[in-house]
Amino acid sequence: MVVIGPAVAVALIARALDLDEVLPAALRIKASPARTLLGGATVLILCLAALTVEVIAIGPQFGPKGAEGVVAPTVLGFRAQPMRWIDVDADGKEQDMLYLGGNADLYVLVDPCNDDETLFVSVGSARLIVIDEVDCP
Repeated sequence: MVVIGPAVAVALIARALDLDEVLPAALRIKASPARTLLGGATVLILCLAALTVEVIAIGPQFGPKGAEGVVAPTVLGFRAQPMRWIDVDADGKEQDMLYLGGNADLYVLVDPCNDDETLFVSVGSARLIVIDEVDCP
């Protein structure tokens, strides 16, 4: 990125200012703008189609280590952190779950061992400890 990015930027600026002949042969852009635009648009549409299929058609997938998938966890930053949930209000029961997020009042937890059951747990009644992997009984 440190080398290729500036080299491409220089080549694009030189092409825009009609100074291609000043650049070395390796930096000259020889592709037609229409083909480059068409190729870029095709790649963009294919990437968005793959993301759409994974997010809408397949849906979120959870495993013992967190969120699973090919495109969505990487591109969208979709994560699920394995945690040990301790219910401090009740009998102190412990359960391994995936932490999706929360706000000031609630934690959103998913149980990958129980058909991805979702729980909304009060922040004041729960204690979360980070673990490496959810252990399904």
